[in-house]
Amino acid sequence: MPGSWPTQKEDMRLAEELLIRHFHDDGEGEFGVEEVTVVQEGSLNVERATWVIELEEAFQDKYGESKGLKITNSVISELIITGKKRH
Repeated sequence: MPGSWPTQKEDMRLAEELLIRHFHDDGEGEFGVEEVTVVQEGSLNVERATWVIELEEAFQDKYGESKGLKITNSVISELIITGKKRH
């Protein structure tokens, strides 16, 4: 995505800071994109993880709704790709 994402380094740094903060606050070693809870027997409630919502809100505040969602998706994709390369 070189050239089409000129703020990539800055956006990735913001995402890393947010993930580090959540890691320290939650004490979790892994991050999911969704949080699943059982609401009643045989029923699940699937929602976006808190860190995803916060990331989305930060980018929407910075870039506006449409571009913020696009940047959020790009950042999450990059995190997934980078994570696979590290393992």
